[in-house]
Amino acid sequence: MMETKTQEQLEELLNTIVEFMKQKDPGLSGMLEPEIVKCDFEKRTSLIRYRKKDWEKNHRGEMHGGAAATMFDVAMGMTISAFAGGENVTTTDLHVSFIRPFFGDTFDIEVEVLHLGRTLIRARAIARDTGTGKEIATAIANYAHMHDYDYIATLK
Repeated sequence: MMETKTQEQLEELLNTIVEFMKQKDPGLSGMLEPEIVKCDFEKRTSLIRYRKKDWEKNHRGEMHGGAAATMFDVAMGMTISAFAGGENVTTTDLHVSFIRPFFGDTFDIEVEVLHLGRTLIRARAIARDTGTGKEIATAIANYAHMHDYDYIATLK
């Protein structure tokens, strides 16, 4: 595992991952269009913003829970990948707790990498409505390294 060593390297990797999703990922991750607000190498955190789209809404006009769970998964996965030096990771489990409906137009997900091991990585995240600042959901997840897959090579 090649671990990220500096704030600059972390920012560069996060930007590379987001650009890859925008340009080369026609699937769900790319359609969500995550935006990096900030990241902190020392605290092992990132802040990822999402803008709600019509296709993500349920019949009540709030964000569908599955879309919200996917946003958590993508935000945590890309943050972990960046802290792991750009290595590809895969989700092993994800637990989301919904606190209140996602009615706002934009949401920030704050990700914290709790453990960056040789095999497993653990992260937690909090989603907040950017308009009100209120917490709307939390998540915790584990990821596994995919040592046999050169992720960064596919990003360039």
